[in-house]
Formats: sequence, structure tokens, C-alpha cells
Amino acid sequence: MYRIDRQTFVVYKAITYSPKATEILLYSIAKWNQPLPEALFRFEPPASARATSFASALPPQKPLVGAVAPDFTLPDTGGHNVHLRELQGKVIIVDFWATWCPPCRALMPHLQKMYRDGEKRGLVVLGLDVGEDVNTVEKFAREQSYTFPLLIGAEPDIAAEYFVEAYPSTFVIDRLGHVIYRDLGGADPAKLQAAVEKALGGH
Repeated sequence: MYRIDRQTFVVYKAITYSPKATEILLYSIAKWNQPLPEALFRFEPPASARATSFASALPPQKPLVGAVAPDFTLPDTGGHNVHLRELQGKVIIVDFWATWCPPCRALMPHLQKMYRDGEKRGLVVLGLDVGEDVNTVEKFAREQSYTFPLLIGAEPDIAAEYFVEAYPSTFVIDRLGHVIYRDLGGADPAKLQAAVEKALGGH
């Protein structure tokens, strides 16, 4: 919940509710729209400095689609490790999700149906939870009757390997271990299904 000034639209209070605690942040602005001296924004580089492109200073990011899927080993809700490399030869959906994420929850029934319909054809569905404990994930899966593996501890390392910036983020990996499809921030079930069918069709 946010409290916002009617005239200036400045947020002066933010309240975050959770089952265990309520966090309140108060913001105060002593001065508003005050002139600032230009000297605050002046920067004189040292004589030894050399100009360079910011983009060239960033580490290169190879496109994930078409590349070998980053490997990982994560435990499921029963404590059994799942190793991605050991699943090579199957078509794999990797879905980064969380119980608090409405678009993630909306996608889950589609993933369950794909898993149920495609398991005998060599389809594996892995739900990689981000930032939640095993009890939360296990309770959610039990209440919703999801039977595909839900893995714990994907954030931050594995999520970074897959360049995840929004949830859900969904990837399809073919039988050779290459990423053939990705959707960041809300997978389209029809497009996801089409990518899976294409990958399964070759076997």
C-alpha cells in the first residue's frame, strides 16, 4: 500500500504486508524543486583517463536460443538432486517461477497438462522456484495437484545463467541439450506447446 500526496504525487509512505510482518517505510522531503549548483554535476576526469564505449566494457552475453543450455543441479521438494545433463536425450521445459507470481500460477496448469500428455514421449518439465523454501513449494504443489518436479534454490545463480529478468521465464531444451525457445515474463501456452511439439516430433 502506498500513501501519495494529492498535489505533488510524491510517495510519502509505503506499507508492505506479509504473513509474518508488516514493514512500513516513511519518506520525507525537506526541500522540493530547489535550484542546484552546476558544480554538483561537473566531473573532471584525470589526465590519464581514456574514453571507451560503455557497451564494450560489458561482458559479452551470448544468445541463449541456439546455445547449449547452462547445466545445473538442484534438489526437488523431496531432497533428491536433479542434474540437467543427465536428462539429455529428452525434451525439457525449464520454468522459473514462484508461488507469489500470478502469471506463474496461471501457466502452471498448462505445464501440468503438457507433462501429463508428453511424459511417455520423452518430455520432462522442471519448475525452478526462485527464493522460496521447500515447505512453501511442497504445500503449493500438493494443494494444486502438480506432479512434475519442482526444484528449489534457482535464485540467484541459475537464474543469472539463464539471464532471467522476469517471472515466469520459460525455456525449451531439445534432445541435444540446446535451448530452442524462451519466453521471459509470461509464456504464451500455444507458442510453448508448438515449440515442445516441434522438439518431440523428431523422435
